[in-house]
Amino acid sequence: VANPFYNCYCTTGVGGNCATSAIDTVSIQGTTLANGPTGCAPTFYTAYPATGNTTATLVQGQSYQLDTRYNGNCRTSMWIDYNHNGIFDTYEWTQVCLTSTAGTLVTNAFNVPMGAMTGLTGMRIRSRSSAGANDSTSACANFGTGEIEDYLITINVAAPPSDRRLLTRFNIRLIYR
Repeated sequence: VANPFYNCYCTTGVGGNCATSAIDTVSIQGTTLANGPTGCAPTFYTAYPATGNTTATLVQGQSYQLDTRYNGNCRTSMWIDYNHNGIFDTYEWTQVCLTSTAGTLVTNAFNVPMGAMTGLTGMRIRSRSSAGANDSTSACANFGTGEIEDYLITINVAAPPSDRRLLTRFNIRLIYR
């Protein structure tokens, strides 16, 4: 029996050190994801279950606000596996911040693409000291600082346009013909 794709993300050999670049809080406004303060795992990696305050339900085509806090000055990235291939691809990356101040809320907007596959998928938040690179190619890189928190989130299909909006578009076309 094959593992689900979301159990295939890189988790070993990624390094870390939470002395000054640990993730403290992760939340997505308007969802149930509100995790923190989290502390730092001894391995600098934590995979959270898809339950309670450690998961979110997002909708294709919608914009969201990611809120994070750290214990120091960090450079942070986020990946969401929109194509369900078990890899955090470079085009699934969002730069959360290039530097942060300890204990200060960092808010960053991101959009769920209309073409995102629906269902359970992985989301990775990765911090690193602000002196090092943390870019679209860093999901599995070996860092000497920072930490990784993986979340399982659900993406739902976008709601179809309402009949009224369709009728309004149809009426406008008839008027101009």
